[in-house]
Order: sequence, then structure tokens, then C-alpha cells
Amino acid sequence: KQKRLLCAVNDLAAFPSAIMMLKEGLCYINLNKERLKNGKLKVGDKITVTLTPDNSEYGMPMPPEIEELFMQDEEAKKYFHIMTAGKQRSLLYAIGKIKSADKRLEKSVILMNYLKKVKGNLDFKELNQAFKEGL
Repeated sequence: KQKRLLCAVNDLAAFPSAIMMLKEGLCYINLNKERLKNGKLKVGDKITVTLTPDNSEYGMPMPPEIEELFMQDEEAKKYFHIMTAGKQRSLLYAIGKIKSADKRLEKSVILMNYLKKVKGNLDFKELNQAFKEGL
């Protein structure tokens, strides 16, 4: 019944993941291109997988920039928390994957302003446009 997991492949660091179900009762976990590249893996390779329950609040690490802004902006935090858990994870992933702390902060501020503007009714296409325009 545990769907959200931390998945470690071979000797790589564990990452947040989910078990995806197929109609035939089979399940799988996605490995993106970056993880395949970092692990020097290709489709068909044999791997060792270690799964542990992810009991974190969001199923994804909270970027410190968002956490700090939430402490300062209760309205944005409220709108973030009315969204589905999947949308929350997508936003945390999008901000968290940015390497530069300055860029993460910039995108986090845009995200907070956007959430307040749309009262939590997230439209990813519209948000991406806001990111591009730096609004």
C-alpha cells in the first residue's frame, strides 16, 4: 500500500519515486535519462534496487528557498497546500532541480506570486510562461 518510495539503484543516492501500476498487475518505477546517465546505465542492464518507504510530508524534498518564503508568506503557503499532492511534488521538483540557489529563489518568488494571483488554481502552461517572463 506504500506508493511513495525512496529508490536507490546500484550505488547511486536514493531518490523520491512512486510505484506505477499497469493493468496486468505489474508495476514499475521510472528512471529518467539523467539517472540512467549518472548510473552509466542503458535499457536492459541488470540493476540492484533498494526501496524504502518515503514518509516525508511531500514525497519530494522541500527546496530551502520555498521553505523560507512559506515562513514569510502565509497566503502563498495556503494556496500551495490546497493543490493536490501530485501538483505540490511537481512544483517542488521543478524548483529543486535548479542548480543555482539564486535561480531557485527567483523561480520560488515567481511561483509564490503566481499561486496568489490564481488562488492556487495551477495551470502549468501559464506558470511556465510566468517563469519565462520573470513575473
